[in-house]
Amino acid sequence: MRRIAELSRSFGRPVLLLEGDSHEYIVDNPLSAGDPLHGVALPVPNLTRIVVQGSTASEWLRLRVDPRADQLFRWERVQL
Repeated sequence: MRRIAELSRSFGRPVLLLEGDSHEYIVDNPLSAGDPLHGVALPVPNLTRIVVQGSTASEWLRLRVDPRADQLFRWERVQL
């Protein structure tokens, strides 16, 4: 987690972390205030995490990346 935080912070632009397994769908900024428990002392405001549902889900995630747009990443949940 420290390495992801360091690389994201030094990159200085939006970073999107996609995570999935048997989790529930969530979108958050898990390191926006840092995470001392995991050794992340400084905030990482440019890191967004999306956790997608696992193999039992009846949906998928459509992701669009547009470097010319105000919002670099856009996504939507698509039901099967």
